[in-house]
Amino acid sequence: MSAAGDAAAGLALEIEALLPGVTGFLPLPNAVDAECSRLVELYVASTPAERADIRDAGTLEQYRVFLTFCDRMVVLAVRSKDEGLLFQSLVAHAIEDFRWDPRENLMRLSLVRRSAEKLGVDDRALFRRVAAMASPVAARYLSEQPLAIEAMGFSEYDGPDGFLYRRSW
Repeated sequence: MSAAGDAAAGLALEIEALLPGVTGFLPLPNAVDAECSRLVELYVASTPAERADIRDAGTLEQYRVFLTFCDRMVVLAVRSKDEGLLFQSLVAHAIEDFRWDPRENLMRLSLVRRSAEKLGVDDRALFRRVAAMASPVAARYLSEQPLAIEAMGFSEYDGPDGFLYRRSW
């Protein structure tokens, strides 16, 4: 395994160590988000071979955290009007590699699409950018047009801390 893969394995363990005892919702942002962001940055800065090592470095359970990371980043992106957080959320999908349950990823991709729309960002260009650094499996999913959030069981609202998505089922 490459140095990037070893670093990713270490970050996956650090993230895993932060999660025990977490109950309920984590604040936005939080220590888990910071470590996930570090892993995203490592992935983006890596070569294609190193990216494959990074995808393989974490277990299915360890990388499942990237699904909820995406949930948090799309909300923060809208609140802060930060397109970079949308990019991070998509890279998280490339790292997780649609391994847990691709339907979970597809639901969240609809949130990325809607958040990009709210920010006036070209979502297709953003998806293509991340697809270029993903595995063939993930790239295929990232190349499809996500459904509307309502079709994926979400709605949007303003909570006490600002904009949020919530599941409507």
